[in-house]
Amino acid sequence: MSAPQTNLDRQRKRHRGPLIGIALVTLFALAVIVYWLFEEVAGSDPSAPAGTGAGTVNEPAQSGIPADALGPETQTGIPGTTTAPPAPAPEPQESAPMPNTPQELTPD
Repeated sequence: MSAPQTNLDRQRKRHRGPLIGIALVTLFALAVIVYWLFEEVAGSDPSAPAGTGAGTVNEPAQSGIPADALGPETQTGIPGTTTAPPAPAPEPQESAPMPNTPQELTPD
């Protein structure tokens, strides 16, 4: 089936307003996003990344503690990091005995 009336000039005139409105809303949204990104960049902390020494970017920071003082259980092989000692295993607990008679079930 085809459209009953296909007057292209009339359709252009009728759709011009909504299309201009859609374009304006899209431009406004893009402007708000760009403004927001610039505000985020301006408010960010320009300090050096964590784990780097002063003035160096490619070298990790060195610890002042000698490796011999840490002990083998806390050394991970990565400078400046340690692992926590393993948690102790929980002690087994005895459960309460189950009552055998109805008298044991009722409180006195």
